[in-house]
Amino acid sequence: MLGRIIGKKVFTVDGEEIGIIKDLIRDELGYEIAIIKTVFNEIPEIRTVATNLRRAKRNSEDIYILRTLPIKLKHILKEIKRRKEIEEFEKKFLSQKRVDEDKGESNSTC
Repeated sequence: MLGRIIGKKVFTVDGEEIGIIKDLIRDELGYEIAIIKTVFNEIPEIRTVATNLRRAKRNSEDIYILRTLPIKLKHILKEIKRRKEIEEFEKKFLSQKRVDEDKGESNSTC
């Protein structure tokens, strides 16, 4: 039954894609461990207990939600979110600055 999860996409609770389940192994204590190949260069692989994955549906496709994130992955996701916010702010600020410059040029030509 657990073998069916190999090749399925994994997401955070917030919907951010983490990666794909690459393999499923059993450790020395008998726990099923899912090996997830991530989309991040900083952390290429995550190992988590298979019970930490919750099955869900997205667009008629089976996906898995990683319930508890490793601390390093949390930091990577925060950094990505911070970069996006900075880019959006810069775009907004630069476009507003251009509008102000255009208004200044039109006033000086009168």
